[in-house]
Amino acid sequence: MIYMTAASDAGEAGAVTAAAGLLTGLGATVTVGVTPANFDGTVDLAPYDAVVLNVGAAAAVTAIPTAGEQSLVDFVNAGGGLITCEWLIWNTGGNAVLAAILPAIKGGSTASSAQTYVPVTPDPVINDGLAGNVVFTATNNGGSGTRLAARPGATTFYNGSPTGAGLVGWQYGSGKVVSFNCVIGNETMADTDFQTLFGNATEWVLPAGVVIPEPGTLALLALAGVGVLLKRKR
Repeated sequence: MIYMTAASDAGEAGAVTAAAGLLTGLGATVTVGVTPANFDGTVDLAPYDAVVLNVGAAAAVTAIPTAGEQSLVDFVNAGGGLITCEWLIWNTGGNAVLAAILPAIKGGSTASSAQTYVPVTPDPVINDGLAGNVVFTATNNGGSGTRLAARPGATTFYNGSPTGAGLVGWQYGSGKVVSFNCVIGNETMADTDFQTLFGNATEWVLPAGVVIPEPGTLALLALAGVGVLLKRKR
């Protein structure tokens, strides 16, 4: 089961719908809940395997209530998965509790919507169904992303453009966190290769024993609305 935060503005509303549809099409149970600004620690994350924290609204409004941040830290420490995008790392000054578990720090911002993800560290899950570079248009919402720098112990799966890491992940406690350098808005999620990468990243953070189908078919499954089972190995 996956919990996904709701869109904060119109610039990401379509992306949240598309991302939820993508994962639902794979057979996952997806709950689209409250916005990041309303994620106040009252959401019970116990039933969920992963959280997609979409904070693509302008940086000034991406502060998450401290209790909500702590609930995500506890969730990851206990074995849950977390997927983040910008403007979260850009605004870690307003999300200081959550910043401790994120695999990257900011090195600046970029207004360039043209993104080319260049593979750095191969991973059979992250790269599945993708041949070489991933080229897509990132949504510009007060800018299009952050130049990320991986923290010691984190893995840079892709470099982004024009500089910096594009997709970074690590193990934290008993869980995993993966962070995209870009705003995941309507334009971002319209790209089929990015859809595949997003699905791969979601699979990568899932707890051991939770699997989803072949990620290379993500876009087709989402568009066709084909339901398949999210299986748990016992």
